[in-house]
Amino acid sequence: KGDIAIEINKENVTLNKVSGTYNNDELTAFGKKAAAIQQKVMEFQKAKNDVMKEARAKKDTATINRLFKENRAIKNDINKELLALQQEYTEKHPKSFISVILIQSALSYPDADITNVKARFDNLDPSLKETAVGKSVAKKLLELKTVGVGRKAPDFSAPDTTGKTVSLNQSLGAVTIVD
Repeated sequence: KGDIAIEINKENVTLNKVSGTYNNDELTAFGKKAAAIQQKVMEFQKAKNDVMKEARAKKDTATINRLFKENRAIKNDINKELLALQQEYTEKHPKSFISVILIQSALSYPDADITNVKARFDNLDPSLKETAVGKSVAKKLLELKTVGVGRKAPDFSAPDTTGKTVSLNQSLGAVTIVD
């Protein structure tokens, strides 16, 4: 709720700015911090662009592979920085709608620390937990609590290799591979 101001940069949409309410101002501030971290990958790629072009022209696979490996390492470091930024943000801004969105995003990582994510969710303002995103996160956390190694898998349906929809319960008593 409130008056919202929008500034559009037609040359670079990442520079667009929405402001005027607490959540819009927070989104802009968070976006600037995240963009600064992501800029490191862009700077690396720009710095190595000529080297890569030359290596490709010469079919120098050793250099190409080294550059890909360096790029992957930088991206991994950047992802760790972004995750740390997201965690810090959600801990310091329990009333910001961005926090519940970041927590939802954290649940999409296969190696997410569910205990940490749940603690951050529990710390959120109750009004955020009542939003559609908040309810979705709560449901997902409940599902993750009931699913685990050594526990019975929840029933679900999906197409088999022939396209026929089957449920996990239909496969009870038979070896079942889920991909």
